Amino acid sequence: MTATNTVQQHPASVDLYIRHGWSLVPIPQGTKGPRTPGWNKKENALRSQADLPQNFGIGLAHAYSGTMALDIDNWQATQALLNDHGINLIDFYNDPDAVIIESGKQGHGKLLYKMPTGLTLPSKKVIHGGIVAYELRCATANGLTVQDVLPPSIHPETRMPYRWAGRGSWDQLPIIPDALLALWQNFLKKEQTRNLSTGELFNASWEEIRNAVESISPDCSREEWVQVGMAIHWAASELGELEAGLSLWNDWSVQSTTKYPGPRDILNQWRSFKKVDNAVKLGTLFHIAKQHGWRRPMPDASALFQSVDGSAPSAPNDLLKGIRPPAPSMDMSLWPHTLSVRARQVAESVGCDVLVPLFAGLGAVCAVVDAQMRLELMPGFKVPPVLWLMTIGDPADKKSPGSRPMMQPLRAIEAEDIPRYKRDLLNWEASEAAYNAKKKQFIEHHSSEHLSNDVAPDVPELPIKPSPLKLTVTDITSQKLVRHAAERPRGLLCYLDEMNSWIKKMTDKQSGEDRSTWVVSYESESYDMDRVGSGSIHADNLAVSVFGNIQPRVYRDSMNALTSDGLLQRFIPAILRGEQTRLGNPVPAFMSNEYAYEQMLR
Repeated sequence: MTATNTVQQHPASVDLYIRHGWSLVPIPQGTKGPRTPGWNKKENALRSQADLPQNFGIGLAHAYSGTMALDIDNWQATQALLNDHGINLIDFYNDPDAVIIESGKQGHGKLLYKMPTGLTLPSKKVIHGGIVAYELRCATANGLTVQDVLPPSIHPETRMPYRWAGRGSWDQLPIIPDALLALWQNFLKKEQTRNLSTGELFNASWEEIRNAVESISPDCSREEWVQVGMAIHWAASELGELEAGLSLWNDWSVQSTTKYPGPRDILNQWRSFKKVDNAVKLGTLFHIAKQHGWRRPMPDASALFQSVDGSAPSAPNDLLKGIRPPAPSMDMSLWPHTLSVRARQVAESVGCDVLVPLFAGLGAVCAVVDAQMRLELMPGFKVPPVLWLMTIGDPADKKSPGSRPMMQPLRAIEAEDIPRYKRDLLNWEASEAAYNAKKKQFIEHHSSEHLSNDVAPDVPELPIKPSPLKLTVTDITSQKLVRHAAERPRGLLCYLDEMNSWIKKMTDKQSGEDRSTWVVSYESESYDMDRVGSGSIHADNLAVSVFGNIQPRVYRDSMNALTSDGLLQRFIPAILRGEQTRLGNPVPAFMSNEYAYEQMLR
């Protein structure tokens, strides 16, 4: 290195570091990292020299000390990379207040800085030519600290003590240079916005992947350890960052107190992972992380809002414009087996998001379940089996092809009832003819000028007119809806292949559509409707489930108009993932569980 490098004396004891306000961790002899479980939690920091085991080194916990390190692993590569961003590494080394940690290893060194008050940033490795050039070190993705070994600890490779160098003093660290801080923040911003399509139930950023990995105990079972490595390998392959993936897996593994196999074994294991269709992916990684207490961070929505500058806030519709919120993950194991298997088959055959046939199938179940019963969700709280479901997706997301196969069994059941209906209708028409004849005789008897002594004819009771089996309705008026409900108190399903026209009627005051009828139908109650010209209609149980498909634009534009009476709030939305739309792969008939699904509905 061509930089000026003045060697300094290290403090005489751990206590000097602690009195300065630094948080310290013990480092076992012959290593560069702590092994004590929970070492990266603030409450487990060393309290005095007496807490440090004999022959142990000491590490600086950056996040809890307000510090960071520019860790240089390759001087020439780091110098070249920083020059590309207008940063001169030699100037950093020659600064009059520069504080450096050296280990005696050629081409390596650490510049130490204070972080701006209250600021911690996730660490970032910069890789060049397949090797780590440098690292910006402060904290993990979930806010826990990382550490760097302090003088006078012994370096495990050089067997020499770490030493202070540079023109500054360790107890007067300079603030991180603005250019370096801006570069670091820019790196992290790019990571956060670079989402990886997992091919499963959600997208994930590289930072989220690192966050999940670091939440898992490195002392986990070997099976979990291998699965974590395979998931990282898959993600790194997708992103074209295999070196970064290997580095992440190794850095996490090395924290194990008992199971770290060593860098050579890590590399051999990594090279054994292949990118195959049935590879372990991020769903497995996130599942393991959740078992270890990890929770996926909520997205930061602050960027949607203007800074407080006295200007008028944006209207809700403006905020939503162009935004396609990420779909939450769906645990398929929570769904009935027959339904979930059939939904997967339809999704594979059509090439759509599995949420389309899944929601359509749930709607079909609502069509056949008796809505007169009540489900007790908690003591004293009972609800009818009525659901309003919608899938929100673009026109090319195959909503219709994905939902129709799930509705087909209902059509078949309705079609099978037609012969019965026709037979009952003929019988009823015969009864009606006899009724009308007797009724005519009865009227004639009582309207004659002089009533005869004959007994008035007996008028039979007219049977109720039969109706076809109706499980589903489509784009229907509220009046007709109540008529159908009067004939079927068990409940109906309103299937709206495209909800556009239905929503238009709900929002158009000139349409004459009764929104209140639809709102009541969600509650499954008796209902009376009076209309001029059509008389009164009584339904013992007005219960209507709804399943429909809608485009994001239509949904967004109708939000305000549909929320005043709770109409929109009754829907459970499923936001379709565009990356799931693909070419279909028809499932052979003999492999399909279509029959099992239809039998379930029957």
